Amino acid sequence: LRKEENALRGRLRISTMRAFGEHVLLPLLAEFGRANPGVAMELMFTERRVDLVREGVDVAFRITRKPPEDCVAQPVLRYRIGAYGSAPSPLASPQALQQWPVLMLEGGAQSWLLQWHSRSSQVRETVELQPHISADSLEALVALARHGQGVVLAPDFCVQSDLAAGRLHDLLPDWHLPIAEGDCVQALTLPVHTAGANARALVHLVAQRLEHATPIRS
Repeated sequence: LRKEENALRGRLRISTMRAFGEHVLLPLLAEFGRANPGVAMELMFTERRVDLVREGVDVAFRITRKPPEDCVAQPVLRYRIGAYGSAPSPLASPQALQQWPVLMLEGGAQSWLLQWHSRSSQVRETVELQPHISADSLEALVALARHGQGVVLAPDFCVQSDLAAGRLHDLLPDWHLPIAEGDCVQALTLPVHTAGANARALVHLVAQRLEHATPIRS
């Protein structure tokens, strides 16, 4: 009876970046759903920032250094952006990317100056790259890389299964590409006195399951 009294119920509206949602969050939502069958979940994939209050979102998973002041931010996963391709041989340095067709998220047709950081030293290397293929879907770019169409620049959480299966390889294992938004996925909720029990329970589960994920070396 006590378990029934404490059971979570109601709705839970979740916003997430598509790549993080598909590769990391979905199995955790399934686990949450099995443990809390009384909670109806609504999942919204979007790359834009959402207004939790105006849009009625309970939890938003975002990459950001500056979460909104009216939100509580809980870091849940540190990640690294690397270069991944179907060829098994690592590249000598980021400059070697200029010899490969590069697949970039929303890269457009212009050239980009990208500063790569060594993971084992203080070395920095700036490379000018023009995307061979750009898209608004990381999953599409990863699939193209899997089919030998080039080197995809992507967060490591997008390619874990491909790396494990040998479909893709880390071509610059000693390097990472920092971005302005930071290197951490955060769960954004309203303040504790406003956030519902469903939101708090989900964030706790996600943070707990991902706490042992290997962070990048800076």
